[in-house]
Amino acid sequence: MLPALRLFWQRIIRVFKIKTRKRVVWKDLLAVFRKSQYRYAVQEREEIVAAYFSIDDDTQYHFLYGVADDTLHMRVELLNTFDIELTGEMMILAGHFNNRILPGFVEVNPEDGSVTFVFRESLMQYLFFTRSIDDDIIRHYFVARDVLWAFKELQQTREDPVFVFSELMRKRQAEDNQGESAGS
Repeated sequence: MLPALRLFWQRIIRVFKIKTRKRVVWKDLLAVFRKSQYRYAVQEREEIVAAYFSIDDDTQYHFLYGVADDTLHMRVELLNTFDIELTGEMMILAGHFNNRILPGFVEVNPEDGSVTFVFRESLMQYLFFTRSIDDDIIRHYFVARDVLWAFKELQQTREDPVFVFSELMRKRQAEDNQGESAGS
């Protein structure tokens, strides 16, 4: 019981030291990457970690992680160009994701033709649960994979965004059912 009580007090102290919250979460973020097998680079002055993950067979994607404004930010640009004629459909598809993904959102920038997935979470979450940084990095990756699939599917098929999104939901459900049957 004593180690659990000690851990509880350590977390309480982390939360109430307002001036050091950002630094504590930044150090925790760095520790997660140091312990991992991820390919990454640290920009200490800007307090940004850049990691490179392969989502599909084509490209390595540049994931950025940083601490600012009392939140941990995770960001990845998934498309850097798209057909301008699809702007409305891209916005609608982003809206479907933005209604389902909390605390993340999809940004569509028609000016430069980019699609970005951003995930933000309060530092308080990480001050209490240090393991959740690693969990959220993994979660960000898998949601980014789904977002990329949907936007590429929209570009290739030019189907209505509702159909593309529902196809993604069916795909995810089938993967979840397959995982459950393999686990039992």
